[in-house]
Amino acid sequence: SIDEFTDAIALSDEPAMVLFGTPTCGHCRAAKPHWASFEREFWTEKRLVRVADVDCVASKDICDWHGVSSYPTIKYFDGENGEFGGEYKRAVTYDALAAFAEHYLID
Repeated sequence: SIDEFTDAIALSDEPAMVLFGTPTCGHCRAAKPHWASFEREFWTEKRLVRVADVDCVASKDICDWHGVSSYPTIKYFDGENGEFGGEYKRAVTYDALAAFAEHYLID
C-alpha cells in the first residue's frame, strides 16, 4: 500500500533507491542484472542503501502516487527529499548506480 511504502522507504532514515517498472518492460529487464548486483552489494551485504523494486502492474497505486509514467523509473530517498524522493537520471548500470549512491546517499 502507499502508506506501507511511505513508512518503509520514503520517510525512513535509511537512504533508499527504488526501481519502478513492469514485468513486460524491455528496458526494465535489461536493467535487472545491474540492479540485482547493486542491491546485493549495497543492501544485502553492506546495508548501506535500501534497494527495492515496485511492480507497477501489481502496485499501480504506488506508481501513480509517485507520478511514474515511464519505465524503468528510479527514485532515490535520502531522508531530506520528502516522501516523493528525487528522480535518478543516470545510466542504469552497476557502476553508475554505485557511484551515485556513494556520492549522494552514503555519508
